[in-house]
Amino acid sequence: MKNYPGVFLPGSIWDKYPYLLPNLVCTAVVVFGLAVGILFLEETHEGKKSRTDYGLQLGQAILRLFQRNGGNESKSDFFDETLSFLAEDGAPRYQSLDSTPRTSYSECSVEDSYESLEQSEKTELRKVPLRRAFTPQVVLNIVAYGILAL
Repeated sequence: MKNYPGVFLPGSIWDKYPYLLPNLVCTAVVVFGLAVGILFLEETHEGKKSRTDYGLQLGQAILRLFQRNGGNESKSDFFDETLSFLAEDGAPRYQSLDSTPRTSYSECSVEDSYESLEQSEKTELRKVPLRRAFTPQVVLNIVAYGILAL
C-alpha cells in the first residue's frame, strides 16, 4: 500500500483495513469455485444423482448463450467423430449413459447399461451411521486442513 500511494490513498478504506484487498481476492476465488461447482459439476451421490439438477441445467443454458454457433450441435458431433477416428480399435472407450460418467467397453450394449441402471435405482439405499464416514483418512485430512488454516 505504501508502494502505490496513487492507488491506495492515505486515509482511505485500504489504509484503514490493510487486509481488505487480499480477503476480497480470496472471497472472489471461493465464490468462483462455488459457482463452477454448482453450475457445471454433476452430482455423484448415489441417492441424489437421479434427481433433477437445476444448477447443471442453468450452467448448460449459460454455456449455450456463449456458443458461437448458436447452440448448433454440429461442432460437438464433429469433435465426437474425430475422437472416434483417433481411438484405437479394440481399446476401451469412454461412454456416459447417466448423470455420472463411468467407463465401459465399447462391446457393451446400451440396453445392458440401462438395465443395470434401472436395477441400481430400484435397490434401496440403507442409512449409514455418521461415525462410519469419519475413517482414519478423513480424520487425517480434517486435521491437516485445520493445521493449514492456522
